[in-house]
Amino acid sequence: MSDNVVSVSTVIDENMVVIKRETKKGWRRLSYFNEKCIGCGMCIKACPRNAINSGPVGAINKGSIDSQKIIIDQEECILCGICSGVCLFGALDLEIDGKSIKDTGDYLSYEKVYIFNETKCETKEGGELCDYCENVCERGAIKAKIVTVKDKNKDNKKTRKNTIERDESLCIFCSSCENACPKDAIKVGKIFDGDVDVDLEKCQGCGVCCEVCPSGAISMPVIETVGDKPDKIAVNTDICAFCGACEHVCPVDAISVKRSRINYIKGKDMSWTGRWETAFQKLKDY
Repeated sequence: MSDNVVSVSTVIDENMVVIKRETKKGWRRLSYFNEKCIGCGMCIKACPRNAINSGPVGAINKGSIDSQKIIIDQEECILCGICSGVCLFGALDLEIDGKSIKDTGDYLSYEKVYIFNETKCETKEGGELCDYCENVCERGAIKAKIVTVKDKNKDNKKTRKNTIERDESLCIFCSSCENACPKDAIKVGKIFDGDVDVDLEKCQGCGVCCEVCPSGAISMPVIETVGDKPDKIAVNTDICAFCGACEHVCPVDAISVKRSRINYIKGKDMSWTGRWETAFQKLKDY
């Protein structure tokens, strides 16, 4: 252990892992929240130390065992925070002296663009709540509601208005809400562009990918008649987040997720910026 390191500690239970390192200059703490993790594997790919490995994601999602979806090697982990930066789901967070690096602006982060035009958001015919966006959001990030507001164009008379509330901590910018909105009131800047290849010869139709997909982009046709064999899976890339969870969980390696572009903000020009940018670029497939 370096003379500068005062202590290193790790706390592990089935729902959480906390690795803390204290030095004479301060402390760092990496927290992993298993219940938020979907086992997509992006942190594994981006880690510059190969300190993260996959747990038995398929078995976990089938409910046959309780375990962590990723395994962090505390001997290799240097608490750089890159895994926290690339995690779409808030399952990893690095704090430095009590402050999350996600709040500092010093590190690379995804460019998150979400535009809601409230003037276009309208009720259904008859004044009923329009909640198409809420219904399609697999993450539960959107709540549609009707509120009473004063209409400045009608002498401040009260009127009923359709609107939404969005929890950004749950949103993965998949654009399913944009695609579902009948009034074009939502615009989403997707974090990744790419494609998903499915080898239909390999695919066994087990449905695990459908279960793990965080945006509902993967579907399997419903069996209409008892005894019929269902068609293989289909992927709607318009609402795919390209997180790679389906590829990571597929037991027969029938799925390949290819990211052609990643939208991120570099933050401040710091000594670690280049290393972080290299890690982010590792998420792309050339």
